Amino acid sequence: VNVKNRVLSVLNYKKPSFWISLAGVIAIIFVAVCFVTSPMEEPEVPTESTEETQPPRETVNVGTVEELLSAIGPDREILLEPNSYNLSQASDYGGSGTGYYRWNMVSDGYELVLTNVENLTIRGSGMHVTLIETDPRYADVLAMENCHGVEVEAITLGQTRLRGECGGGVISLRQSGDIDLSKLGLYGCGMVGLETDT
Repeated sequence: VNVKNRVLSVLNYKKPSFWISLAGVIAIIFVAVCFVTSPMEEPEVPTESTEETQPPRETVNVGTVEELLSAIGPDREILLEPNSYNLSQASDYGGSGTGYYRWNMVSDGYELVLTNVENLTIRGSGMHVTLIETDPRYADVLAMENCHGVEVEAITLGQTRLRGECGGGVISLRQSGDIDLSKLGLYGCGMVGLETDT
């Protein structure tokens, strides 16, 4: 390429037409706007969860052993006020119970058995101020049979401090699953704190 060809090329140069210039300016503005704005987020589409959703739960505040027993049932959260709940002093002690608990006879009295309960929480006000106890020395303090999704928290459980032999445990789980026991104090005259068949 010599100098003559370069000079001729400069002299033959024609300005682009108005419409081509306008299209270029619009393209530059469009690209600039695309870089400045963020893309629109797609709305979240709910997907089917593999976890079962829990039904709504009723919250029940209790302060006596009768209130505790009448509140036992599915889909409930029982909040225990600071107190000592002696199961042996319940008005229906040794009776037939309800569809969600019964009294099992043992050699020196009865033990409480929660039955067929799902999605139940029994929460104390703290293991130093909430006590569930029973008098019989051969009774488990709290037994569960065919219960699922039960949580017991912030409570102390045990047999009352009477003299004598003892064969009862504290907590017994039979054909039950998904049981959460936390922040519990356990005491008794027997050797078994927690017994489970699963």
